[in-house]
Amino acid sequence: MFAENMKSGQNNTVPSNNCPLVSVAVLTYNNQINIYRTLDSVFFQDYPNIELIISDDASRDFDEQNIIKYIEKKSQGNVRNVTINVNKTNLGTVAHANRVARLCNGEYIKFLACGDAFYERASLSRLQQFAESRTENVVVSISLVCSEELSKEYYLFPNARRVRIIKNKAPDELYTVLVFSNIISSVGMLLRKQFFDTNGFDEQYRYLEDFPLWLSLSRNGVKIPILDSITVKYGIGGNSSRFGTAFESQLLREDMILCYEKEIIPYLNRLSLINREFVNYQYIKLKSYENMDKYSKLLFRGRYLFFDLYVQLKKKIKKSIVRKRDA
Repeated sequence: MFAENMKSGQNNTVPSNNCPLVSVAVLTYNNQINIYRTLDSVFFQDYPNIELIISDDASRDFDEQNIIKYIEKKSQGNVRNVTINVNKTNLGTVAHANRVARLCNGEYIKFLACGDAFYERASLSRLQQFAESRTENVVVSISLVCSEELSKEYYLFPNARRVRIIKNKAPDELYTVLVFSNIISSVGMLLRKQFFDTNGFDEQYRYLEDFPLWLSLSRNGVKIPILDSITVKYGIGGNSSRFGTAFESQLLREDMILCYEKEIIPYLNRLSLINREFVNYQYIKLKSYENMDKYSKLLFRGRYLFFDLYVQLKKKIKKSIVRKRDA
């Protein structure tokens, strides 16, 4: 592990003595080539009191020395200290995030995936100020979904209609919406360190940290405050992530099945009939659809034709938006 205190001497727009320490944690796994734009966006922030944590989850080719040299060359006065952690074995997204949180000294923790970037210079300041005005341990914001290189802008997540839903719905009402569709961006999330002192992400999951959290919080009556502002650019790459969903990801399949079995199915009595049917549709598709014979698949698609058409329409709209921006 590498740790270094960074000297301060640059002009900052906000006095650091008025700003609690924020830990910005950049998580990497076999994608170090994209880390430099992420670091540049951290150095560009006007928030004057940042702790930078870089943690690699046992990549094949993580080059710690190059990253150290880059930080020494590029770091601004807003970064007070730097820690680089390299896991000896791969932990997966959820356990990795929890482990990194234990390394953080900040009052707030902002996770950035390698390759993503803050949207603008005041993004972290605005997000921290919003969190400071709230009592909850978790706040969220809007992300701008972009091409893998962040050069093409696709769409906002969540969009304006979904932001209004998150803002205005009571937690139990939001739960019923989330069961139907995950409308909250984990990319725009900021957490108090206290969240990890009391809970942390659920390590029964390997890769899925956000959807179970939103369901658990809302179901238990906890508000999820949202800042109506873009704070992060989120890069997506490859057809599966550009056009697909968590329900279609082989990597996330086991986590999604567990999420349904733990966070949704035991609480079906809270849902409307149409939501219960949609839960059944999604759960069967995840758990057993692939192993059905042709006749059983026909019966399934006939029974859930409306939901099938709805899901396919959403995919087509998403594809259309992305391809139009790519053109």
